[in-house]
Amino acid sequence: MGRYDVLLCRPGDRSGEIMTATSVTSLFTKLTDGRNLTRAEAYGVVELLDDGGMSDVQVGGFLAALTTKGPTTDEIAGIA
Repeated sequence: MGRYDVLLCRPGDRSGEIMTATSVTSLFTKLTDGRNLTRAEAYGVVELLDDGGMSDVQVGGFLAALTTKGPTTDEIAGIA
């Protein structure tokens, strides 16, 4: 794993796939298409953000896309 890669999994479970800054772009697309993120995907984005793996533009894009779509309870729980 690289410096800014995180495992995409439920909190406390490290058996998931690795999330990179590149895979965040696919999550942006998912949100802008009106599809929901899983709790693990939302958690992975926040972990990547916490590790400094997202630019300010990516953070703004993620928040704008999530707000426009409207967050689900799983997305909120993953972010919390």
